[in-house]
Amino acid sequence: MSTVSIVKCETYETEEVQCAVEAALAPLGGISAFVEPGQRVLLKPNLLLPVRPERAITTHPAVVEAMVRLVQEAGGEPFIIDSPGGPLHNRPGMHRLYRDTGLQEVAERTGVTLHYDATAVQVPTPDGVLLKRLDLLKVWQEADVVISLPKFKTHGLTFITGALKNLFGLIPGMIKPGYHSKLPDVDHFC
Repeated sequence: MSTVSIVKCETYETEEVQCAVEAALAPLGGISAFVEPGQRVLLKPNLLLPVRPERAITTHPAVVEAMVRLVQEAGGEPFIIDSPGGPLHNRPGMHRLYRDTGLQEVAERTGVTLHYDATAVQVPTPDGVLLKRLDLLKVWQEADVVISLPKFKTHGLTFITGALKNLFGLIPGMIKPGYHSKLPDVDHFC
């Protein structure tokens, strides 16, 4: 059986978010249940568009910063990547995305690395029913641990976005439309 931990947090104030994230991880064994010293940890926020956090479209930078700090305290080496669909797949586009979503400021405060490389690698899925390979961001291969940091919101195909839908962001942006056409409904997509 899966364990789910939900903690109420009424503000995006840095200290309160940090406490809430720690409290949410506590019943699961804390961050050390997921991250060991020296591990490279891919943090995958939902960065759909280059918009300010107040628009509530992307993962709030306070949540990302809280996880960055926890991973660092556990001795892990966090890095951040996303690959939204559309024309953001060049260095200026990704810089704008990180800047406008507040993650550039998180990187400046914490030293976390923001990745800009949208190079794809093909990952075989021989037992896949519909797909025999996946195109994923190459940087995914550098991670020992992947932590999904979704923005809980509605979505036209899956009804809500969550941790699994957020991982669709590990598929390079301009490749995503092909997957949407191959997996056109929620039964195939999920």
